[in-house]
Amino acid sequence: MDTKRLITNVVNRIVGSVKNPSYALMRLKIFLLGMKVKKPEGNSTVYHKRLFMSGFCFLPDVSFIEVCELKTFFFGAHGVNESEYMLSAKKARLIRSEGLYSSGGEDCPMAKVARSKAVIELASDFLGIPQSNLYFSANIDVSPVVNSNEIRNPDGADAAFRFHRDADSYNFIKAFIYLNDVSSDGAGQHELFEGSALGLKMPWALRLFKRYTLEQIEKHIPTSIHTPIFGKAGTFFVENTTGFHRGSHAVKSPRIMLSLSFGSKDYFNRYSHHVHKVIAS
Repeated sequence: MDTKRLITNVVNRIVGSVKNPSYALMRLKIFLLGMKVKKPEGNSTVYHKRLFMSGFCFLPDVSFIEVCELKTFFFGAHGVNESEYMLSAKKARLIRSEGLYSSGGEDCPMAKVARSKAVIELASDFLGIPQSNLYFSANIDVSPVVNSNEIRNPDGADAAFRFHRDADSYNFIKAFIYLNDVSSDGAGQHELFEGSALGLKMPWALRLFKRYTLEQIEKHIPTSIHTPIFGKAGTFFVENTTGFHRGSHAVKSPRIMLSLSFGSKDYFNRYSHHVHKVIAS
């Protein structure tokens, strides 16, 4: 990182902390103690147990019809079909689109998936938040195909293509659904380190909220497992993103993905215009 960029990042963090001290305190708490989650009990679901132990789990795939509805909704909102969108994105040399957020309405297919029984039960159980107090945000984004030798900004718009941890709230969880096949390396697959959401046991060398290399994580958490997530359209997985994860560049085929976030109201202080109650009033 060059000096100018480093100074800019430091200044932005200081300004952000001054403007939102509660957010800064929350990040400090996550830095020191990790995130508060509910330990599974004997009658907990296999999803809860797997998520607690490994930091992620698969839920049953969403249906082909739901995938089609979601893609139609996304491309329809842009007024083009999928092929036209991908061609335009390639010409614009986009690495990742800004995304389309859910309105939360009953007619929104993103909201319908976010309110599906399996994922809201898991989010509620894992976070220890009653479903009546659970909020969500949902968006679809696209990683178009890019030539690896033409990538101008390897980090993308938000450095999401390097390993990092999220610290968005005192307790939150995220879920992802592939809307096209992501079957091999170079297809824009999501990657994570199983067993890296360590909370209090996080090595001090990895506690700062910055970007890390694969080698650094393997060195300091040798028990963690680097896991690329591959799957067909409809693949549905839930993740504790206080563990290390990253996106990857789509150099062979594009990736279309629905991202869901769940948490209490305070989680969404920064995203209030995209927030909806899981149980609609």
